[in-house]
Amino acid sequence: MTATSIITGILAPFEIVAVSLKFKDVKRAFVVSFATFTLVYMIASGMVFKASPPLPTRSLVDFDLAVGRPIGLYPWVTIVFKGNIVFSMNLTAGVSLAILSVLFAFNIGALFYARKYVGECCKVSGPGQKSIIASALPAMFSTFACCGGGLSLAIFSYLLSLGVGSAYAAVFVSKGWILTLVSATLLYFNLYRLSRQITTSSAGLRVELPKRNAGS
Repeated sequence: MTATSIITGILAPFEIVAVSLKFKDVKRAFVVSFATFTLVYMIASGMVFKASPPLPTRSLVDFDLAVGRPIGLYPWVTIVFKGNIVFSMNLTAGVSLAILSVLFAFNIGALFYARKYVGECCKVSGPGQKSIIASALPAMFSTFACCGGGLSLAIFSYLLSLGVGSAYAAVFVSKGWILTLVSATLLYFNLYRLSRQITTSSAGLRVELPKRNAGS
């Protein structure tokens, strides 16, 4: 097996995505799932949090853009709304957000395409919506140095009050990037399985879909 064939195999799922996004309704499903996951992940990972007590501010919105070191940890963008709602992101958090949001939306788009179009001619038994959501779940407990809240820190605070927070912090808070990597791997694997189901089906991509469907 050559390096070219390996790379081709790795990129194969994204060819399915490219085909599916030619359909307007699949594209809508992609956009909605991308936006929904982005918002949920920002809140769950603490990129968006409520400051307590409120931060001092003289304007409705305070915006700060700064690049500092270490590159992966220093908050690059900080936005404060009314002193209460804070959005903070560094490079590591931004890259994680982009990769996970795109992979999640690709999965939903490909699943929608398989169910609506490929499913008309054959049965696709690839991963379903529950599998996709379960794959994204570990990342919801990841933490970043830029951020001030999130599920992981909420659980840590609770366990700390019970006297058992140190073990949780050692595994989940300090190693939160591992959870992001786990979710990204699982989401890609789901997309790969689904793409294989589509391409090896009796219809797959070998049949030109009706033009009336392409505009729906």
